[in-house]
Amino acid sequence: YVQTVENFEASDWGDRLFCYHASLQEFAAEIDDKYDLIISNPPFYTSTFKKLSKERAMARHTESLTYTALLFWVSKLVSKKGSCAFIIPYVEESSFIEIARENKLFLNRITRVKGTENSVIKRSLLQFSFFEKPIEKDELIIEIKRHEYTPKYVELVKDFYLKM
Repeated sequence: YVQTVENFEASDWGDRLFCYHASLQEFAAEIDDKYDLIISNPPFYTSTFKKLSKERAMARHTESLTYTALLFWVSKLVSKKGSCAFIIPYVEESSFIEIARENKLFLNRITRVKGTENSVIKRSLLQFSFFEKPIEKDELIIEIKRHEYTPKYVELVKDFYLKM
């Protein structure tokens, strides 16, 4: 939390950023605002091997924030015309979409991410709103081979990585 606050204060947007030190449940219960866009990279794993430090296990596993709780609270925080986006493991995609639908959130866009052309899909980037419409589908391949990135990936991340 302290490092987050320091990073916010050092940012060019420091006067527009505020860091809440609370769980999503606590935050959502206290705030009256609605948001036009919510992006989340939630804890990934529901039942994988957990021989990690306590902090890493909490960050990576859904026991600290289940998908059901996440989608319930996000559906309360996103504005009626807004959207929410998530990065999740591909293996969790179907159940995540179903839980979203139970919260009246409809899948609008999906990008499936692979490390290389011939590798399995690793991640799903999902965007939802309260409006049902045709789903935009896309695929993102990160590398052609080790440390040789695809043009599409480079274009996507070039503003965030110095060596792209």
